[in-house]
Amino acid sequence: MDPNLECRIHNLLHEIRCENTESYEIYINPNKFTSNGYASEFYRCELTNKDNGEVTHILVKVVPRNLSRCSMVPNFQNEICFYKRVYPELKKFQENKRVSKLFTNLPRFIAGTCTYQKEIILVENLFEAKYRITPRQLKLTPMHMKNIFQTYARFHALSYMYRKEHYKTFKELIKELGDLSEYNPKCTLRGNAFKSALDVLDPENDADIIKVLNKLDLQNIKEEAQREKGNFTCLIHGDSRVGNMLFKKNVDIEEQTIKLIDFQRIAEKSAVVDLSYFFYAEASKEDLDNLDQYLKIYYNYFSNFAEDLGAKAPEDIPPFEALREEWKKCCMPNLILGIFMWPDMLKEKREILGLVESNHITRERGLQLWNEKVTNTWKSDEFRTRVRDVAGHAIQYGILEP
Repeated sequence: MDPNLECRIHNLLHEIRCENTESYEIYINPNKFTSNGYASEFYRCELTNKDNGEVTHILVKVVPRNLSRCSMVPNFQNEICFYKRVYPELKKFQENKRVSKLFTNLPRFIAGTCTYQKEIILVENLFEAKYRITPRQLKLTPMHMKNIFQTYARFHALSYMYRKEHYKTFKELIKELGDLSEYNPKCTLRGNAFKSALDVLDPENDADIIKVLNKLDLQNIKEEAQREKGNFTCLIHGDSRVGNMLFKKNVDIEEQTIKLIDFQRIAEKSAVVDLSYFFYAEASKEDLDNLDQYLKIYYNYFSNFAEDLGAKAPEDIPPFEALREEWKKCCMPNLILGIFMWPDMLKEKREILGLVESNHITRERGLQLWNEKVTNTWKSDEFRTRVRDVAGHAIQYGILEP
């Protein structure tokens, strides 16, 4: 842990004058945890009021020490801009519309700075409210999938309607956001994964799939990924992996409440980008077969919230078929990543990272172990099944032409 972290938190709270910092004690739990993307570290922090004993639970987000030489300023700048400028405007927009249920599925922002090598964000600690991250190796259930589509439907509809009614103001709000998309088809690991996806298939039984995959132009997919806009253009999360969703089970109903975190890749793109990113990373064969069912759930929640915000159907809300077509047009980069990201689902990645951070092995040895694990995964029956399931779904749904 950075020995100056407590001082940095004190200074930040003092600068925004949100608290009389002299009357507070700060305790930082030294047991950090890392995001699934490994680009941030989190510490649980307690602010105790010396006068009345009241405790405020805070989550502190900082740059990992192994990334301290890299500039994370754009990442933190995006997230702070969203929390400080964009969301407050969207919240006010909802309140003015007097909607029955506000979209508040994100943590309360406290403070933050994107100063180089001092990047830090303070938000409420949702873990104290019994929100939990789903373990990476745990498969999502259909109920998880349904709840995620519902949550993103309301998140997208909010900025979709704001953008429609206040386009110039919307553009002014997001002008400081940078596009931090990390899709890079020339990445060695992903290139090897694509080759391995072809190698594991049976030339006779999988001839149709091999033929389709061989026709893919990864560079063209990258260029198309930069133009992902359509009828459902809005402000997207941009990093909709399950590790950036906190789940809380509701006792009285089956559904779960979801809070979205990590808005470093927030951007103006098609809503399909968010949906297809988590879907193709997590979907089972059953989920792939039921895509239309999930899209209908999304569309109904999107339409209902858009109408609460003043939309008049059908002129303000495209038909469901338009969403299906936009999916086919905009999902391709994330469908490919659904194959590339398969090794990321292995729990060994976090275990190897832990060995490196605790100095039990060198970073070079950790990378070697990880490459060996990934290579073995590409040779596994599970990877072969994954390639067949995703590619077969893409052909059947009309995303890829046979």
